[in-house]
Amino acid sequence: MATMDIFASDAFRVTSLSGSLDKLGYVPSFLRSLPGLYVPAPVRTESIFIEERENAPALIQTSERGEAPGRRIGEKRKVRGFKTVRLAQASRIHASELQNIRAFGSESELAQVQVEVARRQVLMRRDFELTFENMFLGMVQGLAVDADGSTLYDWATEFGQTIPAEIDFDLDNATPASGPCLPFLTHTGSWSPGTAAGSESLPCRNPRATHWSGSAHKTPANHPAAS
Repeated sequence: MATMDIFASDAFRVTSLSGSLDKLGYVPSFLRSLPGLYVPAPVRTESIFIEERENAPALIQTSERGEAPGRRIGEKRKVRGFKTVRLAQASRIHASELQNIRAFGSESELAQVQVEVARRQVLMRRDFELTFENMFLGMVQGLAVDADGSTLYDWATEFGQTIPAEIDFDLDNATPASGPCLPFLTHTGSWSPGTAAGSESLPCRNPRATHWSGSAHKTPANHPAAS
């Protein structure tokens, strides 16, 4: 349908609307889609508390037969309180935003209240989904983060834990350093080919290597490593 050509500022010329584009930003949902990543626990109070009890195993000292055995001391308990937060968003529609306003994507229809209300509800829901994903991203790092990047709670600090430092695999380097995963494997106690039990060597070795410590291994003639 032809309408007034506002771009030429001419009341006697007409132009046509050939299409409309409503840009919607991307809302990630990977973390929220992972099964078992979290267990929701809804509450109806403005504060919660988490109880902790020490249950660490302890070594048992040897004793003479007939003696009274050593006693295990009682477990210590702690209680930590936390304040819940609110997520809320509002949107106000003024009459001047709709009265005599052309509907989006149309040349002849006027904007409708019901359509605008539904559109804003969709946008607000997407804002909530993005906010939840951002909180999940903080959660896997042991943090409760706000929209401005500030930290609401540092769970490692709250519970007296230490998060291991990040391991840089140097993958952005054309010639990465050898053995960057050594600290990780040493920390977890993993065993790697070519390493005797209890020893430490570079785990990021040539995967085509044919030597395996502790066994007499011979590469078959048709094995890729023998080429």
